[in-house]
Amino acid sequence: MCLVVAAVLSCYSLLLIWMNLFVWNFLDMFIMVISIGLSTHFKLFNCELKQATAEQNMSQEYWAYRREQYRRLCDLVYTFDEKISHFVLLCYSNHLFFICKQLFSSLRPQPTYYRLIYFWYSFIFLVIRAFFVSFTAAGINDESTKPIEILRSVSSSSWNTETKRFFDEVTNETIALSGMRFFFITRKMILSLAGTIVTYEIIMMQFHSRYPHVADCQA
Repeated sequence: MCLVVAAVLSCYSLLLIWMNLFVWNFLDMFIMVISIGLSTHFKLFNCELKQATAEQNMSQEYWAYRREQYRRLCDLVYTFDEKISHFVLLCYSNHLFFICKQLFSSLRPQPTYYRLIYFWYSFIFLVIRAFFVSFTAAGINDESTKPIEILRSVSSSSWNTETKRFFDEVTNETIALSGMRFFFITRKMILSLAGTIVTYEIIMMQFHSRYPHVADCQA
């Protein structure tokens, strides 16, 4: 009877592990696919804008049309962000938790050579995976700010009220996916995340130097 119960619990635990892995992988892929789609729309808009402004001077009606087109793209990002921001927060919480857990485990000496190889493989895989998702999602913000460079190259004869309004909108707004508005996925956020991880590791190394038995007792 005990063996049957143990077998059932083992199968149930294995099922939960596979479900968690599937959900984690699905969230990463889902966020990357959405980010690639949105950033591609901005990229096409920037290409058309750059090509048109390089050919001739544009009227105020043209810039009003382009500003409205840019506004629709921003509204599209806001709509997606409103729907999936809780998924983004969950995804980054998982990445940050497991990376910090691996960093904490690095303070404990590995019993075998194979465990050491597995540890560094899993840690590097986690870091690459987290930053790949981050850079893909940050592409939305990168592409949404590129009209600034195009607008700065516009001749003074094409500069009018609509051009200035367009420039102000691109400059003052942050167009990016967010984790329920707690953070926006931009290149600055990626640097902040990397700095947080490095700071955590330095603190843990200092803590371990004073209390080495704490990390050694962790499984």
